[in-house]
Amino acid sequence: MPILINNLYGSRISSSFIKKDCQKVFGKTKKKLSAWQISIALVGSQESKKINQKYRNKNKPATVLSFVYPKKSGEIILAIPEIKKRSKAEKRNFADVFSHLLIHGLLHILGYCHDSRQSARKMEELEKSLVKDL
Repeated sequence: MPILINNLYGSRISSSFIKKDCQKVFGKTKKKLSAWQISIALVGSQESKKINQKYRNKNKPATVLSFVYPKKSGEIILAIPEIKKRSKAEKRNFADVFSHLLIHGLLHILGYCHDSRQSARKMEELEKSLVKDL
């Protein structure tokens, strides 16, 4: 499977949990997973902050960052402490919030965006459908 998971944070999230979510996204979007190369990094807040500063000029950690590369490849960076904070603030299960953010990142890699009302609506509907299925 062309999914590389780099658990730099030492999180207990299993690779099989992450890959299962990825498979559902690719299945729902009718994209062929084997044609893609996806890298997923689980990081701490400081690492997320550095990356967010460097690439988005925002001096704060992000829960999820997505980078799209040529030839059907991309990278998703998930900040575990930030996801924990968000799940606590929203009174939601950590695994549910993690999956939701992973889905969001994957949709960006697959070309979905929220830079206009129409594209945002399309992405949000698909995202909600995927989250509901999980």
